[in-house]
This record gives sequence, structure tokens and C-alpha cells, in this order.
Amino acid sequence: RIQILFELGDMTLSDIDYGTLVKLVEEIPDTVYGDLCGLALQNIVSSKDNTKTTHSAADKLKVDPGTLTDYISCISHCYIFAAGKCLTGDELTTLLQSCGVNGALIEAIVNVFCDNTELLVDCLESTSFQKPTYKSMEWRLECQTSSRAIRNTVIPNVMTKFKIRENGEFRDVYLNCDVNTLQHIANQLKNAQLEITSLHARKMTRNLNRLG
Repeated sequence: RIQILFELGDMTLSDIDYGTLVKLVEEIPDTVYGDLCGLALQNIVSSKDNTKTTHSAADKLKVDPGTLTDYISCISHCYIFAAGKCLTGDELTTLLQSCGVNGALIEAIVNVFCDNTELLVDCLESTSFQKPTYKSMEWRLECQTSSRAIRNTVIPNVMTKFKIRENGEFRDVYLNCDVNTLQHIANQLKNAQLEITSLHARKMTRNLNRLG
């Protein structure tokens, strides 16, 4: 379970094998989609070994156990991706529809996800590197119009208050700086965002996950 979560913590949309979900529809009757989604959820939130259950289900469905395990793992990937990206049920539905996944399977996946979103998020947070997460921001523009040394001069200053969540609790962090410094911070954050989504950064992430 922990290994799955570490592997998927920084996964992107292209990391999910939607072809496996499409193939699942061709081989598995829709009457058991809900059961498969339940097993996929248990793979994430429970430390219990579901190998026997999976093999028993494979025998009843007359499919290879390894193939059925791949199907279940792919659904687990969808859940971790959706929970990690804070997707809603509608957003997950749209995502799966755009990839050509069958409507009945989408309904089963989304129903289990919506019923267990909080559980998935808590599980992901408990097994991932703990870092503060952004909740909201408030800002205020202040202007110094004069001082003892200089008159008739407007010096703008920006006060921002970030509400972040850390260790399950919310706290406020304040940043007080001039406009040029704030613009520099914004530019650096934008550059970092572009860098982390680049192809070579994603390759490095995958290689590090394999080493783990």
C-alpha cells in the first residue's frame, strides 16, 4: 500500500493507463464493476493482502489473475490521481469520458470515489511527505505618501496573508514586501512550476520512484 502511494504521489494525467480501463470493459461484465472498485479502494487504504480475494475473483470471471490485478491497480491509480489533484466527481467523470472509458465503469469508479474522497485524501497525506498546503490568501495594498526625509512620494507596499494547513491545523503566514519584490517572487514561482512539469523533471521523478 505505501509503495503504491509513494509511486503515485507526483503522478500526472499521462501516467494513467486508460487503455487498461478500456480493455477491462471488453473482458469484465459490468455487474462486477462495483466490486472491482471496492478492491481498488482497499488496495490503497488497507494494509491487508487482497491477493487471495483477487485470485478467487479471477477464477469466477475466468480471467488471468495478473490481468485482473492490473485492472484493479489502474482503478487505484485513478483514485490516487483524483484525490491528489482534489478533483470533484464531475471532474473525474469528464476526465474518464474524454479517454473513452465506458459509462457504466465510470459510474462505478466515480461513486466509490465520491463516497470515500475524505478517506483517500487522509490516506494520501498520511503516507506522503508532510508539507504545508495552501488554503487561501488575502492581500492589502499600502502606500507611504511621505516621510520626514522625503515628501510627496508614493511608495507602494503589499501585505499578504496566506492561510495554510500544516499537520492538520490551519495557521496564518504574513508576507510584507514592495511591488518589485512581489513580482520577482511571482516570476520565480512561475518558472518553478514550468520546470517541475517539464519532460526531464518527470523522467527524474519516475526514476527516483523506481529506486524507492
